[in-house]
Amino acid sequence: MYICNLCSRTFGRKWNYERHMGRKHAAKASVQGLDNQKLESNAPLKAITKTTTKPDSEEQIIQRMYIDLQELMEKLDKFMQVTPQTKKNQMLSGCLTTSLSSDNPVKQLEDLTNSAYANFCKLKLIECIAKGNGIRFPAASVMFENLITNN
Repeated sequence: MYICNLCSRTFGRKWNYERHMGRKHAAKASVQGLDNQKLESNAPLKAITKTTTKPDSEEQIIQRMYIDLQELMEKLDKFMQVTPQTKKNQMLSGCLTTSLSSDNPVKQLEDLTNSAYANFCKLKLIECIAKGNGIRFPAASVMFENLITNN
C-alpha cells in the first residue's frame, strides 16, 4: 500500500502512486527523514530529488510495463518448450493473470520466470545425466536429487 504524504490518498500499486505524485504534487514534495520526521518543501520536486529527469507520464509507465511483461512472457514460453501447447497456453495465461493481479506485475512475473528457468535448467541437467549414463529420465531424476541433497 502506498500513501501520499501530502493528501493521504492511498494506492495499491506503486506506479499509480508515482503518477499521482507527478500529476497532483509536481511542485511540492514531502520527504520523510531517517528519524521519521516529515520534511516538506514548496520547492520544485526536481530541486530536492537526486535525479533531474521529468517523471514519466502514465502512458510511458504503462508502455514500459507492457514491454517488460511481454519480454518475460517470451522467456517463459521458451522455458516451456517441451510442454504440450494447450498446457503451455494455460500456464502462460495463469502466470500473466496472477502477475497482473499483484501490486507489482513485472516483479511477480519476473519471479515466476526465474522459477520456470530454474526448473528448465534442472530438467536439462537431468537429461544430461540420463544421456551420459544411458539411463531413463526417472532414474536420472532420482540420481540428480540424491546428488544434490547429499552435497
